[in-house]
Amino acid sequence: MKIISNFNNLLHRLQVSPRITKSQLNQVPRQQGAYVIWLDSNPATCLKVGIAGPRKGKGLWERIKYHFSNNPHNTPLAKHMAADISFGQEHGYDFRHRLQRKQFLEERCFFQVIPLPSWSKRELRRFEKFLELQLNPKYRGRIKPQKC
Repeated sequence: MKIISNFNNLLHRLQVSPRITKSQLNQVPRQQGAYVIWLDSNPATCLKVGIAGPRKGKGLWERIKYHFSNNPHNTPLAKHMAADISFGQEHGYDFRHRLQRKQFLEERCFFQVIPLPSWSKRELRRFEKFLELQLNPKYRGRIKPQKC
């Protein structure tokens, strides 16, 4: 029960952490940790949770930067969004186009992060699974490429 209690405390800290938009990317810590991507709606909708390892000293900052680039080659979020045409259309964007996905993230979304610099990869993954269970993100896991 101690682990769940600790995870709940960390979830609360994450949810009250500052909202980060693309223009605030330089404020993201360069440590490893966990993050949540939200659609800025009322109430906010959880789009994805994730973790970032140390990444050669770039940690969360680099992971969030990759998400904002929305390149399907380095972020599963881009693959999920590209496959989810109807969600993009509901919000006035054509997710088939990378620039439209980037624009959606820049205009309609924010991130929240929590650095966890001393955690092992295993601990980070356990916390990510906990966040998925608690926040029920729209996108989770990896998406397999569609066969022609």
